Amino acid sequence: MTYAPPHDADHGAGWPRGSFLGRLSDAALEDLLALGRPRDFRAKDLLIRQGNTDRHTLLLLSGLAKVTATAENGRESLLAIRLGGDIIGEMAAVAGMPRTATVAACGPVTARVVSHEVLRAFLLRCPDAAVELAGIVSERLRRANNRARARRESERRALIDDLAEWLLRRDTRDLTVTAPDLADDDLASWSAQR
Repeated sequence: MTYAPPHDADHGAGWPRGSFLGRLSDAALEDLLALGRPRDFRAKDLLIRQGNTDRHTLLLLSGLAKVTATAENGRESLLAIRLGGDIIGEMAAVAGMPRTATVAACGPVTARVVSHEVLRAFLLRCPDAAVELAGIVSERLRRANNRARARRESERRALIDDLAEWLLRRDTRDLTVTAPDLADDDLASWSAQR
């Protein structure tokens, strides 16, 4: 499944309103889409590789891409799906840090590759676009924080359930058991020892 904006349509109809390209004014969008160079990707092609120090940004014009990250233990996690209208690679482009995730095409993808210098110059001359980009990054960070918080709470509940089960197997006839006040580090170290 690919999504391609109609070439003759108003940009609001071309990309999802919540996407970076869908949020831009007509003038900013026209300016931005004239930058960089077009590039086509096939299914499973890597658009960005975690850990690399390149700093270009990709404007997804059509298609779907998955964003994954590999932890130190080698476990890969799906972080997001990006589609036409989204911007990817903006954190490395703006901050100059290594890539924090890998992005792979889920099918045919068309994008514009924009160097970090060109993106920076565009954002300086179009402050409304810079504000929209900051909003996109803030929303992504908020969603990531919410997912991490939910995951930690789920893990904490599972560890407390394990502790309760362990306590119930003990002889507690002469013992009053109250819920302990345990920090996440306490629960993690206890779980590792079991």
